[in-house]
Amino acid sequence: GEKSARDDDEPIHWREFGEENETAIAGSAGFGWLTDQRFGDSTVSVGASASVDHFFFPSASLGVALSGGYARTENPKATGNKVSEQGDAFVEPRFGYVLPISDRFSFYPNAGVRFGVVTSQSTGFTIDAVLDARVLWHFAPHFFVGFGPSFALGLFAEDARGQSLARTTSVGAALSVGGWL
Repeated sequence: GEKSARDDDEPIHWREFGEENETAIAGSAGFGWLTDQRFGDSTVSVGASASVDHFFFPSASLGVALSGGYARTENPKATGNKVSEQGDAFVEPRFGYVLPISDRFSFYPNAGVRFGVVTSQSTGFTIDAVLDARVLWHFAPHFFVGFGPSFALGLFAEDARGQSLARTTSVGAALSVGGWL
């Protein structure tokens, strides 16, 4: 048989993710449901985020992530208000570094400080230290899907009157889809 223009044994050489002067754009969305059988609470939550990261040096990026969410909790056992709602919005300046694993995979951890506004019965302000560590699969030139753990540590939480609020720590996993120019 005839050989094609590309020999099957040749590796695919795409422009690598994380080269100097590249810009990566990504987004993610989530949905959650939580029940607390002890108190009878049931919470439904939705959230979304978008990020832009620019590689000023090979493998090293500076960027910003914007995110927001909504949660509704119902407690049929509660006396008084049986439903509570909460909305939040965050902006997170961050630093990232790409470590290539293979032609199609890379490890892309990001660390940042997230500033947020949370509304429920009152408005609160939060500051969190955030770490995301995703493995990216580069399934096509200039596109990726990423998945990995995420961690946020509450550093500051205060309501509009200046009273301290509970600082939270969250551990989870995130899936993102994006590309780079």
